[in-house]
Amino acid sequence: MRGDVTTKVPGILRRIRELMGDESRRKGLQRKARWLHVCACLDVISDTEQAILAYRNQREEEHGVLYLTTYGVLQAFVTQQDAVGHLAAALDHPIDGWPTKKGDRMNWGKHPLLREIRTIRVRAAGHPSLTRGINGQPAEYHFVVQQTLHAGYFEMQSWSAAKAKSYDERRRVDVIKLAADQQQCIGNLLQCLRDALVGDASSTSLSG
Repeated sequence: MRGDVTTKVPGILRRIRELMGDESRRKGLQRKARWLHVCACLDVISDTEQAILAYRNQREEEHGVLYLTTYGVLQAFVTQQDAVGHLAAALDHPIDGWPTKKGDRMNWGKHPLLREIRTIRVRAAGHPSLTRGINGQPAEYHFVVQQTLHAGYFEMQSWSAAKAKSYDERRRVDVIKLAADQQQCIGNLLQCLRDALVGDASSTSLSG
């Protein structure tokens, strides 16, 4: 039986919201038509964090509900990642390889854990029945093995459509570990963003 899980993400978000309350910063964002974008990003990060925490603290064992929570948390991971990138872009603060302009590509080499989470989401919940290959790679097919689905983990069966390099793989997916990795990585990225905003506030007060 797991004890209730907490993370540093909500506290960092509260501090960022406090920093966003600065009148000069708010007016500057409003002039750039970015204020509502920032508000939406903060709400999405907070809402998905609640979903992830709820998943980590769940005790459910009914298969129908487990499918719903498993698919849901995998989607929440990616939605939250995207919102952090969008927040950095809206605030004009690049953070550790995150794209800050429309069309920029994410440097996933700096965030292999987050990239792995996105890959699992695509295979298990995003496009499991036909996962298109990238850069000419063959298509793949995946599904969650029902009898292995539990609160916190499942096994995923995968096949490749390649003739020369086909594979038949079954792997265990530890969703609790994915959640912990997600929250650690997202927390670190938000800390970078918070520190940048604190630096902005310090520079403004000194120049004033």
